[in-house]
Amino acid sequence: MSRTTGPWARSTLLSGVPSLWGMPPETGLISRDDRNRFLDMLGSADELTRLHAWESVGRLIDAGIISRDDAIALKRRFLELLESSNRWARLWAWAAIPRLVVAGVISRDDGNRFLELLESSDEGVRYLAWDSLPRLIMFGVISRDDGNRFLELLESSDEGVRYLAWDSLPRLIRTGLISRDDRNRFLDMLGSADELTRLHAWESVGRLIDAGIISRDDAIALKRRFLELLESREVLARFRAWEAVPDLIKIGMISRDDVAGRRDHFLEMLGSRDYHIAKLAEDLCQKLLEIGAVPEENLNPYRCRRTGRG
Repeated sequence: MSRTTGPWARSTLLSGVPSLWGMPPETGLISRDDRNRFLDMLGSADELTRLHAWESVGRLIDAGIISRDDAIALKRRFLELLESSNRWARLWAWAAIPRLVVAGVISRDDGNRFLELLESSDEGVRYLAWDSLPRLIMFGVISRDDGNRFLELLESSDEGVRYLAWDSLPRLIRTGLISRDDRNRFLDMLGSADELTRLHAWESVGRLIDAGIISRDDAIALKRRFLELLESREVLARFRAWEAVPDLIKIGMISRDDVAGRRDHFLEMLGSRDYHIAKLAEDLCQKLLEIGAVPEENLNPYRCRRTGRG
């Protein structure tokens, strides 16, 4: 493609706009008279033209070519780019959010739209939304008033959304979106009938205690609900529960005696005919040996020894 046509030319021209604006006004190369042309670009059907125009919207406003109200009226055309099927257009659009916040185009009024994108059915869009969460919080687009929405996402029926929500728990706590006021909701999660929600909560119990969301006594009072997961019929849920055992023993949530009567459920995975399950259990075995959760004498028939796999 020639450098005088296509996306390269558009990028070069628009990146040159500031230098054109720096010329004396009497040159008239770009002026308020071009307002309608730039409004057309902000709403263009061509995504790259539209994207470049939005990347320059702050400059256009500062130069008086368009008004802030002009841009806000067309904002939905920018928000559509956040879900573009063109991967690069989508990435650039998410990267442009800070400058649109600074320009006063994106604001707290758009919080609900960004919260919706956290649950997007498109995995790529969903990842970019969660990755942008710290900036959205910092800029006030998402605020403490949205805390209940995040509690709902921690219990989402979509495991992809739920995973990203729990992975973001530390920053949600740091920014005050989750606080001590949410204690009862987290206690419900620690005892949830939904095993995956319960697992996520127990995997994060140390963070919840350290942040003062719940107390150690709160967690210990519910530990039987974790121990039940060690016997889950869902083998992957059971594996993840056993995977959490070393950390929970280290922080004093459970004891070796608590898991002693449930070792057969781990040994069943270790001896599974399913190669993948057996391999996962074998890789975990060393950690359980080191913490004393499974005595070595229980492992004679299996490929697991304190010195490594045989």
